[in-house]
Amino acid sequence: MAEAVIVPEDELLDRAGLALRPLPGGFGVELAGLNIQQKQDPRIGALLPHLWRRYGLLLIRRQDLGPAEVAAFGAILGEPRRAPIMDSGRVFVEGHPEVFAISNLVDNKSRVGALGTGALDWHAVMSYQSTPPRAVCLYAYNVSQRAGRTGFLDARRAYDNLPHPLRAAVAALTIKHDAAYTLDGYLREGCGLTLARAKARGGFDVRMLVGASHPALRTDAETGTQTLFLGRRQNAYAEGLAMAESEALLDTLWRFVARFGESAYHHPWENGDLIVWDNHRAMLRREGFLGSLPRTLLRVQMREPETIPAEAETSGR
Repeated sequence: MAEAVIVPEDELLDRAGLALRPLPGGFGVELAGLNIQQKQDPRIGALLPHLWRRYGLLLIRRQDLGPAEVAAFGAILGEPRRAPIMDSGRVFVEGHPEVFAISNLVDNKSRVGALGTGALDWHAVMSYQSTPPRAVCLYAYNVSQRAGRTGFLDARRAYDNLPHPLRAAVAALTIKHDAAYTLDGYLREGCGLTLARAKARGGFDVRMLVGASHPALRTDAETGTQTLFLGRRQNAYAEGLAMAESEALLDTLWRFVARFGESAYHHPWENGDLIVWDNHRAMLRREGFLGSLPRTLLRVQMREPETIPAEAETSGR
């Protein structure tokens, strides 16, 4: 077991030549000066999960990583999970089943990654699973600076700003999350009708889709704070309501999220940027971009990590 962190957080960061800089929008921090590939004071590795837990989102710039290094960084925050299987029936990063490629590139008529070029509405990652990943990291592997900023909002603060009628609505609300279709409208496993074509045929009923159900309001076991957990709007269903009532309530919630998200941090990606966030607290969205602009990011999603003490004086390993 590595040496315990007995130095206060600010002093430890200063000794290592690191600094924390708040991000615009009031959510998350940039951890400046860290080179992940260089050998670090082991106490820094022990401190990273604490910073992630405390701030909800960390940005680390100017890294030079491949899939294995991105996965190794993610493992600091929890056990990496397999990347989701997409319509092609395979994982996109060969040899690294835990690394998911988000890309608009095509190689020999085969998609390099998932999710194309279109705008993606506010969502949490893999909310359709019974145990959504707790930590997610996203690395800019090959991106154009004009290709699709990613927005990050604090769903904890969003709940704090929720109008009282909506607070009452979400207090007992359970949302069913669609596991059948990806955010860009393809069947998640195997080939078949895209979401647009399935809806065009008529008789499409989101209540019949497979997927996990989750309370729309989460309470953190350590802090007692409450956070919205809405997943994604596409094919969502508010359980126990008539279809029209479900659609109306979910539309109202996402209109609120969209307004709240106007002041959120929207990150303009540069190659080497690495962002890691608490997937039970953050929601993200992507701006659409031109298909001629290359954009490939690598994502790793981690299981719930072990309990992280609230103090910086934690044991490392």
